[in-house]
Order: sequence, then C-alpha cells, then structure tokens
Amino acid sequence: MKTISHIKYFELSIIIFSILFISHCTQEKDESEYGIFDIYLIQDSEQWPSGIDEVPIEEIELPERPVATLEDIDTYKILQSNSGRSLVHSIMFKSEMKEHFGYNNCWFVLVVDGIRTYQGEYWANFMSTYPSSVIIYTLTDSEFHIMAHDEGVDIINNPRIINILIDSGVDVVYVNTGTP
Repeated sequence: MKTISHIKYFELSIIIFSILFISHCTQEKDESEYGIFDIYLIQDSEQWPSGIDEVPIEEIELPERPVATLEDIDTYKILQSNSGRSLVHSIMFKSEMKEHFGYNNCWFVLVVDGIRTYQGEYWANFMSTYPSSVIIYTLTDSEFHIMAHDEGVDIINNPRIINILIDSGVDVVYVNTGTP
C-alpha cells in the first residue's frame, strides 16, 4: 500500500515538474514585461547587413535589460521650428548616461508602453554619412538627441509617445528654435 502511494506521488511530481518546465522554456517575453519607456541597444547589429529600418521590428532580438528607462529621464524636450515642425527631440537624463550607452555605434529599439515603437541607430560618435533612420546621439553625458530624417518625422512625433511621457510625470517641454 505504501509503495503505491509513493509511486503516485512520484508520478504526480513528474507531471507537475514537466508542465512547469515546458511552460517556462516556451515562454517568450510578454509585452507587459516591458516598461513605459525603454531604450534597448542592439550590440549585435552585424547580423543584418542592411539598415535597421529594413528589418521588421518584431524580428529584432532585444537584450534582457534596457539601457535607459522612464525612471532615468528628467526632461524631454521637443525642439520645433517656427512652422511647428520637429526633427529633433532631446532627452535630459537625471544622471550621466554616456557610460551606459557606450562608445560604439549600434542599433536601438524604443519600446513605449510595452509596444515596440520604432528602431534606429545609436551614434556614439558622429559619422560622415546622412542618417537613413532615426538616430540617437550624445550631446553631453546626460543629454541625448533623437533626430529623424525627413521620412522619420512622424515616427518621433507620435502623440502617443508624448502623452505617455506626460501621463507618467516626465517634464515635457516644447522649445522654439527660431528656425523656419
């Protein structure tokens, strides 16, 4: 009698362990696991010889942790011309972030409210080519600019991004640059 109950306990334990193991192995990162505003750097960008904007955003493998999150942001500036057009946004971080972003050019993915919103290039140093995608570059150790080429303007000026930042308590400032 004792042997039968031990066998049933053993079988039940194996079944439970198998279910947990299989569900853990097949589980992908759920969108709800992402933060409100996360920037991910893609260091292994050599795997795609073409530009990042030619790669479907869902196919880009994100690292486990973002390089910057909503909690790192002090102020988000939107630099506008006299016409109201904005090609550049500025992120003022609470602390120096250059060390976190690093000194190598690579790709990035912006995730806003759990949704992969856009991808582009992180330029640790200026390059002699005109960007073909949205770029993030360092202005100072704690101020980074997001710049869009002409076709990328609508991407960075997505009202959903701005509204989420405002709703999250980030100080969003519109700055007129005085240019036409």
